[in-house]
Amino acid sequence: QLYPNPANAKVNVLLSTENIGSVFSIVNALGQEILSQTITQMGLNIINIEALQSGLYYCKIVKNNINSSVRKLMVVR
Repeated sequence: QLYPNPANAKVNVLLSTENIGSVFSIVNALGQEILSQTITQMGLNIINIEALQSGLYYCKIVKNNINSSVRKLMVVR
């Protein structure tokens, strides 16, 4: 789960135990990776997106080089 969407300063990502060890990343519309971090805990993770400009981004969870989840994220200022 990814909320709020659209988001401004922070986005909440709700993760399950199967996501531990995966990589959470945010990429822009050009496919450039903007943020990346390894998931070390389940439950609610709060991601600071204040440095991102307004626009459309994609949030991906990748495990063993396979996209297990891709969600659109709209950042508004």
